[in-house]
Amino acid sequence: MFPVEYAPEFNETHVDIARNLFFHYDDYSALEEFDNALQAALATVRLFPEAYPRTGKARRRFTFEYRSIPYTVIFAFDGEIITLHDPHFARSARAAHWLEE
Repeated sequence: MFPVEYAPEFNETHVDIARNLFFHYDDYSALEEFDNALQAALATVRLFPEAYPRTGKARRRFTFEYRSIPYTVIFAFDGEIITLHDPHFARSARAAHWLEE
C-alpha cells in the first residue's frame, strides 16, 4: 500500500463541500461520514493507483459516493506517494467536462 498525503487545499475543500451541500454547519458527524466514505474508496486506490484514469498533467482521478452523491477526487502519484487534491461534486456538468480533458 502506498502512503497518502493531502494537498493543502484538500482538507478545507472537502469540509466546505460536506457542510455547504448538506447544511450541516455544526454537525461534525456528517464530516466524519464523508471521511469514512473517502477512506473506503482510498483503500483500493492505495493498492493500485496506476489503474485509475489520467486527467492530464500527471494526475489521476477516482470517484466515491457519499449519501448517494458521487464525488471525484483528483490525485497525483509519483511512484511512491499518492497526493490528494481537491474533491469535486461530480454531478456538475462543468466539473465532469473539465475532468475528462
